[in-house]
Amino acid sequence: MNQSPININLPYQAENTALKLNLQPVNKFQIKNDGYKIFLTAETFGTISHGDHLYVAKEIHIHHPSEHTVININPVR
Repeated sequence: MNQSPININLPYQAENTALKLNLQPVNKFQIKNDGYKIFLTAETFGTISHGDHLYVAKEIHIHHPSEHTVININPVR
């Protein structure tokens, strides 16, 4: 089984349970680029809830360049 890369076909139908974002302004954070990902780290960026689960968002990872596609198109290349 492979996890990466993936292709997202449209239209995409997610679960019926809503993903709720409660983002907060951040004044102090750290940023790091390791050549594959950009990491943003803070005490909290807010919370994310899905169903009965509540998560505190402390890190954001942005992968670049992306190997994933949407309808077989890689928007980065």
